[in-house]
Amino acid sequence: IPESRKNVDLWMVKKMAFLEYEWRSSRKGLKGRLGLLQSEIEKQGRASRKGYERAGRALRDNRIELVRASWHELSISVSDVSLSDEGQYTCSLFTMPVKTSKAFLTVLGVPEKPQITGFTSPVMEGERMQLTCKTSGSKPAADIRWFKNDKEVKDVKYLKEEDANRKTFTVSSTLDFLADRNDDGAVVSCRVDHESLNSTPQIAMQVLEIHCK
Repeated sequence: IPESRKNVDLWMVKKMAFLEYEWRSSRKGLKGRLGLLQSEIEKQGRASRKGYERAGRALRDNRIELVRASWHELSISVSDVSLSDEGQYTCSLFTMPVKTSKAFLTVLGVPEKPQITGFTSPVMEGERMQLTCKTSGSKPAADIRWFKNDKEVKDVKYLKEEDANRKTFTVSSTLDFLADRNDDGAVVSCRVDHESLNSTPQIAMQVLEIHCK
């Protein structure tokens, strides 16, 4: 396919029965962002056409853009990635015989900013406190950790529930403890870690107000 050609046929297919050559790889994209798929196939014979396939349907989507097309490489980008874009993509080089290359696109669901609930100010010394941290929309399920004045609290409850779309998760964690006068003014925080956050966790904080008896 000449470099200058703009109207390149793109296909998508989940399975192909006539595969004779496969190159497997994986790619990850963030929901709402950009995903890139690149295929390289050794040049053998004369190609009549080249394209990406998935689920047996032509790629007629304005979000999909051709990045590079040559005799040995075809790259496409998918903007505003959605969860439904996840799956196996096959690049086909229509030579004799047909050559193919596969890549699996994994779409990550970015967790929403966490919220802490359950605190009613002020709290009397000796009363039991239950603080719950919750976040939705993560794929795979996010991890929640609790801290009190930057010291991690390990004894917590963790709950994972599948969202209505059956693809993302809502996770919550509950911190249960007795209020102590030494906790007055302490900062309790819950930290959400997820691979989509690029090592920058999302954090929610609550300052405790404890009254002595």
